[in-house]
Amino acid sequence: MGCTGTSEVVITSQYTRSDLKIFVICYTCQKHFGSSTIGRMQNKLLPIIGIAVIAAVVIGLKMTQPTKPTESMMKAAAPAPVAEVKSGKTVQLETEYQSPAGPEKVAFSLEVDAAGTIVAANTTVLGKAPTSIMRQEKFKAELPAAVVGKKLADLTQLDRVGGSSLTTGAFNAALDKLKAQAGS
Repeated sequence: MGCTGTSEVVITSQYTRSDLKIFVICYTCQKHFGSSTIGRMQNKLLPIIGIAVIAAVVIGLKMTQPTKPTESMMKAAAPAPVAEVKSGKTVQLETEYQSPAGPEKVAFSLEVDAAGTIVAANTTVLGKAPTSIMRQEKFKAELPAAVVGKKLADLTQLDRVGGSSLTTGAFNAALDKLKAQAGS
């Protein structure tokens, strides 16, 4: 079986008196992704530097691996059944939140039918930093599964949709304004 690119990696190291060599190998297919020699110095910082490099390699590999679609992502990607909206409305709001990279923007829109039930939900990704964009995309994929079919008036705080706590927090902060637009 070939490597799918989503396999776990094994990081091994070989430490001698003056060098630390790090190897990154795919656990499934044993493909050698690379190695790095750190060293030619004889001090106690060598193991600490090695651990930092290992952490950086693992994080880099995890961020470049494609995400396996979840069931809710598949539902969000599938065409939604056309709901009959009689005198419903769409409520929208662009908001800003603070991320570790600085202020980020995101926009939300909810389509509500005449009975006040959410029939569609969308997130407009407006983030600037790569991590913010990634988190907003994950939130966007998961939001419909979290809110469609629920009454907007009954909706309270959501809990970390798509693994994105900051985007979820921005949605929760915007919820009262979205309800006010809908007249809920």
